[in-house]
Amino acid sequence: MARRVAALEHLLERCTVCPLDCGNDRMKDELARCYSGRLPIVSSYTAHFGEEPALVGSNGGGNIFFYIFDYCQNLEFFNQNAKGVEGSKQEQLGLFIRKLVGLDREAAKLAFGEFLARNNLTANQIRFIDQIIDYLTQNGVMDPGQPYESPFTDYSPGGLDGVFNDAYADGIISILEAVRQNAAA
Repeated sequence: MARRVAALEHLLERCTVCPLDCGNDRMKDELARCYSGRLPIVSSYTAHFGEEPALVGSNGGGNIFFYIFDYCQNLEFFNQNAKGVEGSKQEQLGLFIRKLVGLDREAAKLAFGEFLARNNLTANQIRFIDQIIDYLTQNGVMDPGQPYESPFTDYSPGGLDGVFNDAYADGIISILEAVRQNAAA
């Protein structure tokens, strides 16, 4: 993955990513002809379920649309407001992509590695953490309320709080928040 990111960033050093072919150094946030800097400006994104199930999976395929300002009738508005749009849309886009593709199982295990190593957990608690890892692998992120809903309430009607004490539960929620922040970054 790191190799692919480096290759894509190299393309942005003399930008030929879109048909405008401007050659600007977007890695230094030098605005390209499309008015994008290092990060593109996302117009919108949606989960798409209109293809065969094998193509879209259970989370849908992703449609991501970018602004190309030379073709945008609202160019003046976006020139004045692009920075605000870029920041919030980028965070949302990261979460959207993570939800579509899930989280790598090893990354999910790594997120909980220190927690598992430093705490003396019961078999039921370890199974609960494994269920969270399975959920993250499938869905990419987990809302803090999810461990209090099915299938997590199958372990205990109280969900997370029925299996872990408050300190452990707080630690797990902190890990889930860190996974979410990584996706949004």
